[in-house]
Amino acid sequence: LLDQMEDIYNKGEDASIRPNAISYTTVMNAYAQVGGTDAAMNAERIFQRMEKANCKPNVHSFNTVINAWVQTGEAGSASRAEEVLRKMEDQAKASDDGVKPNVVSYTTVMNGWVKSGEANSAVQAENVFN
Repeated sequence: LLDQMEDIYNKGEDASIRPNAISYTTVMNAYAQVGGTDAAMNAERIFQRMEKANCKPNVHSFNTVINAWVQTGEAGSASRAEEVLRKMEDQAKASDDGVKPNVVSYTTVMNGWVKSGEANSAVQAENVFN
């Protein structure tokens, strides 16, 4: 459906059908609900597609990708979730209209570290706010 919306919009057939942050985030969330590394990679791919389409992600968009990575529970997933969080922080600092992380952003990454079982995961979780 997202592909169809993009096609219709890009062909100039109907400007009102342009996918927005809600459209993209809904698809990302569907991938996140499936779980697993492939799902997280697909959620992040949709996020990148959203940015490429000049559609500004909102806090829910970022949090959905963060959650998708945390849900995998696989090695490296907490680190990847934190990278997405840091990207959000960097964009917020770089622009007045940047999306700022919220409590869900931070606690989801912290949860990811706690669940990861990786060495120093408790320290990593504590350092999320630093």
